[in-house]
Amino acid sequence: MHIRRPIDSALSDGMAHVIWSEQLQDQEFMDTYCVGFDEIHIPEGAGENQSYHSHVFGLQDGVEKTPQWASAITGIPAETIRNLAREYALTKPACLMPGYGNQRIGNGEQTVRSMAMLTCMTGNVGIPGGGAVIEHSAPVFPVPKNPHPGSIPTFL
Repeated sequence: MHIRRPIDSALSDGMAHVIWSEQLQDQEFMDTYCVGFDEIHIPEGAGENQSYHSHVFGLQDGVEKTPQWASAITGIPAETIRNLAREYALTKPACLMPGYGNQRIGNGEQTVRSMAMLTCMTGNVGIPGGGAVIEHSAPVFPVPKNPHPGSIPTFL
């Protein structure tokens, strides 16, 4: 499917809107393993409307991330976005394969984040054939210990 760059995250957000609106999410998986998807599961002190659900339904910025909204940004018809969301949510296992292009554009991390959100929403984590995978054939180098003890939150 052709998509205008660099807005793959708009497609993912439009798909998330369909998955939640039609109750296609794996709520049991989300309740058990996920933090930050909705206001009930967000850490204390995160602030009001800081969940992914609040983002998708426009509670943060007043812009609901509907398939029509995503279509205007991506160039993909809203009905195609709806159908893709349904097919992805109802297929087990399902794997997203974003490739490396996202690391070469501004805000590319938002695309990776939104794909990880879809993977969690549908319970496609930790199962054979599921997940979000970047294919590569380069050698893997060891990662040294991070000398900085802090962390960066991944909430919106």
